[in-house]
Amino acid sequence: MRILLLSTLLTVSAAGIATGQTTLSANAVSNNFLVTPGSALFFDVEARFDSRITHLSTASFNDLGDNFDVEVFVRSGSGLGNPGPGQDPTGWVSLGLATGTQNGVSVLEPSGQIDIPDILVPCNTLVGVALVFPDSAPRYFGTGAAPIQTFSDGDLTLTTGDSRTDPFTAGGGFFSSRGLVGDLTYEVSPVASALRMTDALPGTFIDISSTGTPLSLSDDGEADIVTAIGNSLFAAGTVRVGSNGAVRFAGAGQDLSFVNAALPSPNAFGGDQALMPFWDDINTAGGLNGEIYWEEVGDQLIVQWDGVDFFGGALDTATFQLQVNATGPIPAQFVYADIEGARAAGGASATIGYQAGGVSETYQYGLNAPAMVRDGSVISIVNTQVLMTDELAGSFIDISATGTALSLSDDGEIDIITTVGNDLLAAGTVRVGSNGGLRFDGTGSNLGFGNANLPSANAFSGDQTLLPFWDDIDTDGGAEGEIYWQEIGDTLIVQWDAVEFFPGGTGGVETATFQVQVHGSGPAYAQYVYADVSSVRADGGVSATIGYQGGMIGRDAAYSFNIAGAVTDGTVLSLTDGRDTLGTNYCVANPNSTGVESRISATGSPSIACDNLELTASNLPANSFGFFICSRDTGFVPFAGGAAGNICLGGSIGRGVGVGILNSGPDGSITTPAMLSSLPTPTGPVAAIAGDTWNFQAWHRDAVGGVATSNFTGGLQVQFIN
Repeated sequence: MRILLLSTLLTVSAAGIATGQTTLSANAVSNNFLVTPGSALFFDVEARFDSRITHLSTASFNDLGDNFDVEVFVRSGSGLGNPGPGQDPTGWVSLGLATGTQNGVSVLEPSGQIDIPDILVPCNTLVGVALVFPDSAPRYFGTGAAPIQTFSDGDLTLTTGDSRTDPFTAGGGFFSSRGLVGDLTYEVSPVASALRMTDALPGTFIDISSTGTPLSLSDDGEADIVTAIGNSLFAAGTVRVGSNGAVRFAGAGQDLSFVNAALPSPNAFGGDQALMPFWDDINTAGGLNGEIYWEEVGDQLIVQWDGVDFFGGALDTATFQLQVNATGPIPAQFVYADIEGARAAGGASATIGYQAGGVSETYQYGLNAPAMVRDGSVISIVNTQVLMTDELAGSFIDISATGTALSLSDDGEIDIITTVGNDLLAAGTVRVGSNGGLRFDGTGSNLGFGNANLPSANAFSGDQTLLPFWDDIDTDGGAEGEIYWQEIGDTLIVQWDAVEFFPGGTGGVETATFQVQVHGSGPAYAQYVYADVSSVRADGGVSATIGYQGGMIGRDAAYSFNIAGAVTDGTVLSLTDGRDTLGTNYCVANPNSTGVESRISATGSPSIACDNLELTASNLPANSFGFFICSRDTGFVPFAGGAAGNICLGGSIGRGVGVGILNSGPDGSITTPAMLSSLPTPTGPVAAIAGDTWNFQAWHRDAVGGVATSNFTGGLQVQFIN
């Protein structure tokens, strides 16, 4: 099975390879070989984004356990063909030697992973690669009659290949097709941050103003506290609280300036690791104008800025808090109770984000932009690239009349065999648990009736699991609801249909109906679709765990744990790969006629050279017209021009980014390439350049109560690189 490790945390595995990388596999075994020392194997690679190949495995004409050398050569453009570039040294550059070990069960299998000199593959660029075996020769897959092979995971494409007994000369023998036996391990470069900050996860303000310890800080003051709460990102121990809205976790920096700045910044604890729920010029005047409290509540550290005033005594206060979690996939959350006053203005003069201080990577959620957050906003730091979101469209596909019934007993499980799989969820044996989950990878057999937060040994012993609604469900062998499964095209569907809960006996009243859809192709690996989860017993997840447990494949993506109303009838949750999302959202939108806020997102790359940035506006009214606007400046104009929404841009605003006016269609979304070489401005199109920061937003038509109006998404800020 090919495993894609989706987290970009650069931890080191036992094999010595950074597990923040993706592996693209080629042929598993060889069926032929060369014997001439100095022979070479040739292949081409092409990347969707700027990428860096750091390791590979290959097979050599050596005995098991033998070491062998490979010299890595690269060139711009293809290295394949005869006559071709492989018979001439022109254009080829040696990156250096690396040493591998011929291991495996037999000599026909690939070597162990070889730490090679990095091969840089610019986006949308073809790079030829030659592996020269100076004291040995390659094993390969092919007979000479087979066509050239192509392997791809959507980000990297490997075309393999040819071999030569005397590379870079006109002599020797040429053989094709000769396919690589082994794999390539690569990372997107610049490496996407393992950290994300999202407003898509639930959270709760836990008021500690009557139980916490007051710090009574002076203007621009700091105080050290000692906590037993810590996690893999934020260490327990001495934590420094700054009155101006941030907390330092690692380092010796002492001061948090009253002057906020873009991240990272030496103004914030000398650049040390810090969480910044609301870095602004806050002054509690020693506790006279609001107070700052801290408390450990269970496995959470909470620091709360309660009714705090700002410098100048505006008497226009704010209340918000930081929560650091000892367990779970969310290391920290920022929760806002009162942040919309005229002075706070949702962040008009604040920095919100995470400063890494060398511990990981900085993530700036927003800078000096009104309405970045609102009363009730929850901003989560997610230490993962596997994301669960409600932003993608989906539909319930009822299989109750066509699917295969599983008729599981209470707390029962059964294995099914599916041909549907993707880069995260492998085809093959899938174990269905009656209590609302599917196991895809591992040997754990049981899904307990007692749900828990993720990750949990109660869920298939901690193995990779989809959990649309993990609760104490009992279909009583099909007598009280049923569980069906069916493959429709490239989608596997498992449906819990009118299922009851233990001990049952409600006569089909307190039931739930929901399903998992696993897709063979994107943009979502899987979706959870909820048809009926509103009964008193289900209550939208009041006693259920909803999320994804990564096991050893990617990190967990928890959505909710025992939260009433976490999902409602019609909710669609999508499990996606966060690598392709980029930019920083700011300036929350007003709800449109669909009842929710429209959203803007971007995929592709911030690279000017790649020029593959795409903008999407979702949650729009069906069949409405809209277009994207842009500016180098942020701003905030409420109900602009009589619209129901807010303009989040300032300065010179250009209209019609990309292809111009679009129709949202039945799915309520519009997408356009940004066309970075021709961004609109009032005085004509201009080209984005490296280092530029641009802000994007989408306008769309709407109607409320039969009266025509218009609305806007929030804003999206993207900084471009070469």
